Amino acid sequence: MAITNREIITNQVNRIREKSGAKVTLIRKPGGLYTLCKSGTENGVMPPQAPEEFCQSMTWRTSSQMIEYLAGLEDAIDFFTKQKQL
Repeated sequence: MAITNREIITNQVNRIREKSGAKVTLIRKPGGLYTLCKSGTENGVMPPQAPEEFCQSMTWRTSSQMIEYLAGLEDAIDFFTKQKQL
């Protein structure tokens, strides 16, 4: 059975959370677009009283764009973690 893009993205986000300690939530629109947002979401849904800055910081990506973005983000976290250890 093949692994889906959604599973790949979820695994990437989980690794990023573990490595960075960041509290981010993955949100998926019904059309298949994904975004990361700050903690404060409830089960992947923005609360209706979300501040405007929260909403403006979101960039929607297709699954392939999100996989590439998260891979780069994970590489950056690894790089800066290594730099701190030196």
